Amino acid sequence: MQLHNTNEHEWSRKLDVTHSLHIGAYLGVPIVLPNGRVFGSLCLLHPTAYTFSEAERSHLEKMASLLGKAVELEYRHYHDELTEAYNERFLQRHTTGEAVLSLNLDNFRSLNDTLGKQAGDTILRQFCIRMQLLLQEDDLLFRMNGDEFLLVLEKADHLRLERLTHQLPLQMETPFWIGTEPAYISVSGGISARRTKETSLDAAVRRAGSAMKSAKQSGKDQVLVYETMPPDQHGTFTGRLAHDLQPSLYNNEFYLQYQPKVDAESGRMVGAEALLRWAHPAFGAVRPDVFLQTAEKTGRMYLIDRWVINEACSQLSELPEEARFPVAVNVSSFHQHADDLLFTIEKALERTKLEPALLEIELTEFTYQDSFSKLQEFLYALRNLGVSVALDDFGTGHASLTYVQELPLTTLKLDRSFIWKMDEDETHRRMVDHILSIASLFSLQVVAEGVETKEQWTMLQERGCGVLQGFYFSRPVSFPQLLDYKNEPPRHVYLPQ
Repeated sequence: MQLHNTNEHEWSRKLDVTHSLHIGAYLGVPIVLPNGRVFGSLCLLHPTAYTFSEAERSHLEKMASLLGKAVELEYRHYHDELTEAYNERFLQRHTTGEAVLSLNLDNFRSLNDTLGKQAGDTILRQFCIRMQLLLQEDDLLFRMNGDEFLLVLEKADHLRLERLTHQLPLQMETPFWIGTEPAYISVSGGISARRTKETSLDAAVRRAGSAMKSAKQSGKDQVLVYETMPPDQHGTFTGRLAHDLQPSLYNNEFYLQYQPKVDAESGRMVGAEALLRWAHPAFGAVRPDVFLQTAEKTGRMYLIDRWVINEACSQLSELPEEARFPVAVNVSSFHQHADDLLFTIEKALERTKLEPALLEIELTEFTYQDSFSKLQEFLYALRNLGVSVALDDFGTGHASLTYVQELPLTTLKLDRSFIWKMDEDETHRRMVDHILSIASLFSLQVVAEGVETKEQWTMLQERGCGVLQGFYFSRPVSFPQLLDYKNEPPRHVYLPQ
């Protein structure tokens, strides 16, 4: 663009910069990067009216071209080529930030091996886009190597760090897309906060990395905080959860997701497990293990059980009778509220006119070791209603065989800890065989939880396990998404937890 005389144009006369810099003539050329993007412009200014020569224009264009290449080189030097995130070189120059979050995609190598490098690259790019949405002004995202990333948070109080520990794993429940196919993957992370300005960023990075490794070793799909927060800030988050839990039940902050159960032979959906979620207005998505522990400690577990039973029955009853399927619901308030739970279940079935056999109540083995006779009475009452009963986490407690012999169970849920190690450990394969034999002896259905690979599916299928559940088939989804899953041909995208 060239202006021989800025006074000849009304718009240029009105510009403050024209007067403050005494611009009489202007010549500008764009600074174009090698990828075609315009970075800015380079210009020549003259204090009076002036016609720039072709030599001056040519010289300016050459300078702009060189500058564009220099900017591109600088950008590539400090950015990851695949994801556009900053790289380790730039981290070496960066010294500010109140907290560091180290992230690693779980089992990413298996993803590349199964779906191919191109699919893996697609996941990495989409992951970075999601992480950018979590950043505030002046926060930075780094790709360290492979599937390891770093968030440097310029401002991070205790509540923000707590919120991130719950938001990140749950945000990953939304599928990534490889073409038109959905794919699921989880993330493990560690957070370290700089307690004082004297704490170096390098030290915070090392501590965050240590916390991330602990998160992976203790089950993956979680974010752990390295204990460096000031003592006077502890307890703020859990105290707020305890205060907000009961009113949140009536403010539509809780909702259900469902994880499909599939037939081991055909891969088709034969039922689902209802899973509770909490979208807190201040903290966002709160992890279930956190708010359920808070509910247990504050005596509000029955309120949650009642809400889940009623909501699951209501959603299932909206379907035509021929389209309904069994749904399992976990309950934890048996100790103090056995009679209340029975009343809630009976009234929910009456209100929704739901066939009792479509409702399955899941109980965890550990929960009831101190009240066995009361548990027997409770479960027989459920069976008299026609409701199915499943024993969750089977094989991890101290009285598994006693439970099977003396309780009116219909289903055993094989704990995921056995499944995860089946393909590498003969002992775990034999334990699975023994549990399946016990179930067969007592005519019990077995549901294997935590199935994440095709190899695990094949081994369970060969051993006669009837029903499977896990990320190999689907992560937890909304009720409408569950119906879509049920009505579609079986498909399996392997992206494990």
